[in-house]
Amino acid sequence: PLPLSSGEERLVMRCAVAIVCTTTFLWGIVPGDAVMRSLVVCGAPSLTPHDSPAWSGSDRCGDQKLVLATTARLGGDLGTISNLGHLVGGPIIAAVADTSSRTRAIAISVALVVSSKCLFAVVYVVSGRLAAGHAPAGSGDIAFLAIPFPILVLCGVLSSLSSFSAPLNALIGDVTPTASRGAVFARLTVCHGVAAGVSQVLHLLLLRLYLTDYTPIIVA
Repeated sequence: PLPLSSGEERLVMRCAVAIVCTTTFLWGIVPGDAVMRSLVVCGAPSLTPHDSPAWSGSDRCGDQKLVLATTARLGGDLGTISNLGHLVGGPIIAAVADTSSRTRAIAISVALVVSSKCLFAVVYVVSGRLAAGHAPAGSGDIAFLAIPFPILVLCGVLSSLSSFSAPLNALIGDVTPTASRGAVFARLTVCHGVAAGVSQVLHLLLLRLYLTDYTPIIVA
């Protein structure tokens, strides 16, 4: 293959950075299926081996159907809340970017995302460990999360309100020549699509690890 020119090397590097940053952001917006399953608690603890197809994904609830139904329902709720947060936060962050400064809007977005992740990590480490025995006896048909759902809602709201792409795109538009602006945003769109696919693959790989405690991953 022909060696890359300096301009092509910069383009490849920028695309790689965009894919890595977007993948990291998308992967941590809301807890993945594996993490959500591990948080489901009911009155029938799991006795199934972790590598068995019948394992529910949670040692604190052996009813696989109940775990999957609870995860799907709460995951849908979090997704809806995230969309509503973007609907509210997007115009606000964009207004800050237009009336104040791009960097200030980006700083606010980053602060919201970081606070969301830190809050979830702390609550996961504390509540996730303490709630293991809180399910009442004989409540195998009732499931709840080891982490209070309002905390997950708060984490989702903080992340979605950040609307990080709005000020970032505005900043990129400011520093990009008009003639090449369309090409730059087209490449960014491709990078975002690749990152979305990579984040989904990472979620699937996480499921295949058969973990019961995701503290190291969440803290990282």
